[in-house]
Amino acid sequence: MRVMSLEIIMLNLMPKGDATVTFKGIRFKGMYYSCERAIQEQWLKGLELMAVG
Repeated sequence: MRVMSLEIIMLNLMPKGDATVTFKGIRFKGMYYSCERAIQEQWLKGLELMAVG
């Protein structure tokens, strides 16, 4: 029997799919999300200007 960390188990239970970073947030399966890292690293900064023009 293998022993796995709780972190690995939780990661394997997360849904899989493609996501897109937009000026509204990280879009995944029709919903928008954000996270502390995206805010701190300003992932969304400037994307609104790209979407407009």
